[in-house]
Amino acid sequence: SVQCKKTTSMTNNIDKVLRQKNKTVTWLANKVGTPKLRAFYAYCENSRQPPAITLFRIAKALEVSMEELIRE
Repeated sequence: SVQCKKTTSMTNNIDKVLRQKNKTVTWLANKVGTPKLRAFYAYCENSRQPPAITLFRIAKALEVSMEELIRE
């Protein structure tokens, strides 16, 4: 039988970058232009990952590369 290799799930550094830049989750959600504050808390806790377009907007708002926000 064929066994699938277990892959690690993606996590992000959003919370770390927010702290480094002294910004809040509320600030970030407003800057990105979304009222979905609960989703942003989930992104920061890594219990949920943002869609690629949202990750792009987060990176732009925080003035970092998308690569800086993503880690394995």
